[in-house]
Amino acid sequence: MKDDGEKVARRKGPSVVGRKRKFRSLCKVMEDTAGRRKWAELEVDCLTNVFGRIGMESLLLSVPFVCKSWHKATQDPLCWQNLSFPEFFPLLEPKRLGPEPFYYKFVDKCQVKKNTSFSISAFVRMVVARSHGKAIEVKLPGFITEETLRYVSDACLGIRVLCMPDDIVIFKHSRLIAKLIGKWKMLEQLHLGGNLKKIVTLRAQLDKQRTNDLFAMGDYCSCETILDEILMQIGIHCNHFVGLRISHAYVDEVEASIIVKSLPNLKYLWVEESRFEGDSLATLVQGCKQLEVLDVTDCGDLVDSDGDMKDIANIAKGYGVEFLWQGGREDADYNGLDFQNRFRKLLLTKIRVRQWPRMSTGGMAPSRLLAHRK
Repeated sequence: MKDDGEKVARRKGPSVVGRKRKFRSLCKVMEDTAGRRKWAELEVDCLTNVFGRIGMESLLLSVPFVCKSWHKATQDPLCWQNLSFPEFFPLLEPKRLGPEPFYYKFVDKCQVKKNTSFSISAFVRMVVARSHGKAIEVKLPGFITEETLRYVSDACLGIRVLCMPDDIVIFKHSRLIAKLIGKWKMLEQLHLGGNLKKIVTLRAQLDKQRTNDLFAMGDYCSCETILDEILMQIGIHCNHFVGLRISHAYVDEVEASIIVKSLPNLKYLWVEESRFEGDSLATLVQGCKQLEVLDVTDCGDLVDSDGDMKDIANIAKGYGVEFLWQGGREDADYNGLDFQNRFRKLLLTKIRVRQWPRMSTGGMAPSRLLAHRK
């Protein structure tokens, strides 16, 4: 019996004792590790590498309040290379901060005085200043002033990706973009427009006093006229440019030709809630030699506007272009774009087509194409 008991002990004992020893060893290692290294004592390079990926809300409202070392790390410009501002709409009520909860949290966390009016322009300047010129990706919040855009253009000379959700027809600062492009020599992607539909939806709730100061009242220009100038300046100054996203535009053969001529290295083209006319799609696919992705999935059913889309898809395949579209979508509404365009004109009240000032074209001689617009 003793021998049998020893056999049982030898059979069961080592596994139990082994697990206990491993557990004690692990606990000791954890205690030693905790003693040698604390989260608060991580090297600044490690902290900035992590904090630069967590997003603006955490970087402003959470991380700095953990400990002094983390607060100090958030002051490093490398944490502010990617600036993605939450959406902003100046509504009448409540508190004129719009529907995005982030700004309410910011006002409460930073104990902004109750009687102080929140300024999205001041907020953008504060955040951009923390990058100390090292920002490479910037997504602006919308409803910004001309002065704010000028500040961003001067403070972010190394910018590579710029997203501007404000509609390029309605807002004053859109007229400045073409003049500022020359400062962004490293620009690779530009995203223009996108908030027009939401402006139409929330128009009754918008703060009229604030929006009238931002809108180009009495100075109506077509989307195509403004876009043409922007594209030409990109072609002159931005040799690394590869990606363009545009919203709520009419893309005809002239517009497509300007894209082809101005952006020879274009690889990615996203067109949202827009209308293609004539052979514009075929012109883009065949003319943009470097094009890899042409995404028109948010433009509804394109069969009536550009012939048989299957033929276009086959042409794109032959050129090695990933052509993304959805035919026969139930939510496709061409009248929606027409309504939004009429809304632009009504919103700007005194309608007059302004003669767009000529800018340097770098020998591209686009006068014939621009004449079609004027």
